[in-house]
Amino acid sequence: MKKILVGFSVNAEITAHYTDLSLEKGELHLLDATPGGTSFNVSRTLKNLGSEPKMLLLSGLNGDFHSHTLNFVLQNCDIAYKIFPLLEKSNIALINDDNNTRKLFGYKGNLLYEDIEKVSKVISFEEGDWSIATGLRLEEVPLALSLFSKIDVVSSLNPRPNLINNKKVFHDLLKYVKILIINKDEYWACGVTSLAQFHSFGPELVVVTDGENGGQFSFRNEAKIFNADNSYATGKIFQTGAGDCFHGSLVHSLSKLRENFTDLSFDDVEESIKFAARIAGKKITLEGSSNCPTLEDFM
Repeated sequence: MKKILVGFSVNAEITAHYTDLSLEKGELHLLDATPGGTSFNVSRTLKNLGSEPKMLLLSGLNGDFHSHTLNFVLQNCDIAYKIFPLLEKSNIALINDDNNTRKLFGYKGNLLYEDIEKVSKVISFEEGDWSIATGLRLEEVPLALSLFSKIDVVSSLNPRPNLINNKKVFHDLLKYVKILIINKDEYWACGVTSLAQFHSFGPELVVVTDGENGGQFSFRNEAKIFNADNSYATGKIFQTGAGDCFHGSLVHSLSKLRENFTDLSFDDVEESIKFAARIAGKKITLEGSSNCPTLEDFM
């Protein structure tokens, strides 16, 4: 089975029911705690559909309480993971599942750039393996490069706005990207005149999503509009996590269709995008950002 690595997040997210916010003192009691955030949502989608992803996470060097909390939550998760001690201190974005409030513990911007080489030395790839960087921030680009620059790795990128806004770094990163997935607002922020312009920077497949309106894609200079699957949306809608679900579903389908990415045809890509739109269409009927559909939901 092909390896699918999903990362990175400087701020690991945990969703839980809680009443005490004294995590700094090591006194927080978490109930029904689960990983959260875009990397986990993509990984959960892949896992639910039958792939075997592995999450790549960051923690503090010294085994602080934040690291122990993160490890505790991950040990109860059925998704494989690898934690790299590349932060001065672990960061946790704790989301209260009762009222969707968010509190950040730890310090932002404390990535130990001089130790990033550890990532590329520990992780090995074989031809045809996949690497996903989702919700990638500007400060996380060196981490993504440690994976994307590997030969014969199929790399998929979903960038954050602060990365898109730094055009030089963004364009340099795109040299190593096979698949670029962005939403309509992010597309306009890129400053390009067409989807095909992205191909000159590197990506072979560019997908621009537009929620319930579907979106458009371009694969090796051939473009087409695609429709969203709104057939399941008969009641209340939950948009959070739908983009991550689309991303994970698309990678799952593409990785299963052909042995090598180079062998994919335009029809293969269109089939995979329709599949991803269908899964995302079901996702918006499920409350909770990481509550992703399974194949059994469609039987």
